[in-house]
Amino acid sequence: MADVVKGNRTVQQGLQLNIYPPEVRDGVKVVKLNQKKIEQQYQKWESTLIGYVIGGNPTFKEMLKFAYEVWNSVTTPTVLLHDDGYFIFIFESIEDKMHIVAKGLYTFNNRAIVLKNWELNFELDKEPMRVMPLWVTFPGLPIQYWADKNLGRIASYLEKLICTDILTSQCERISYARVLIEMDITQPLPDELNIEYPDERGQMQMKKGKKQKWVRKTKVDSNEENETAVAGKETNEKENIRGTGDSSTDWRKMQTGYGLPS
Repeated sequence: MADVVKGNRTVQQGLQLNIYPPEVRDGVKVVKLNQKKIEQQYQKWESTLIGYVIGGNPTFKEMLKFAYEVWNSVTTPTVLLHDDGYFIFIFESIEDKMHIVAKGLYTFNNRAIVLKNWELNFELDKEPMRVMPLWVTFPGLPIQYWADKNLGRIASYLEKLICTDILTSQCERISYARVLIEMDITQPLPDELNIEYPDERGQMQMKKGKKQKWVRKTKVDSNEENETAVAGKETNEKENIRGTGDSSTDWRKMQTGYGLPS
């Protein structure tokens, strides 16, 4: 018995803690936390994503394999499984995390994976399952509106924005801007998006972006997207185009976005 107790007192068992007597206020013990240490600890988790599969329950090994195979463009993150059924992905850097977020939406066994920035008090059972990150695009948006503070204002017209895609951030595809926005998928996009802008005389005018719909095709086997037509708010509905007879079956996705006059 003495050996067990002795072994439990070694540093190798875990983190060695100092003793900090609690304060006593009006006869009541109160623990006063170190605010600086709280902030430092919070910063350690800034490169972390929370993820869960809508309608799915993957095992730890399955999700670890997914992270290793699908997110192979960055260092494989540390994967943790929370008892409540969601996963925590700890990336090597904030840049790696944002790279994965900006690359697109992900699925596991044809079920959507929701990725969110780590939150201090996240609770899966209180998470509104109708709120998901969706790509919304703004075709025809003049390049002079693409500065982060202006593009952020435009995207904020809809819901809680997350980030742009890589091509938008680097202005390497100027036919449309593409922004990942956390939205309520049960609610339709507004029919118009009003933007106030200065004309040649410096006077403010209003532009109306009209909601548009179209079809985009995706090749499942190569994960390539045909984006010659601009993309928009992606729904989860897919229609198999039959008759191809091979593994590179095309899928159609109905899209919605905003066409903005230049």
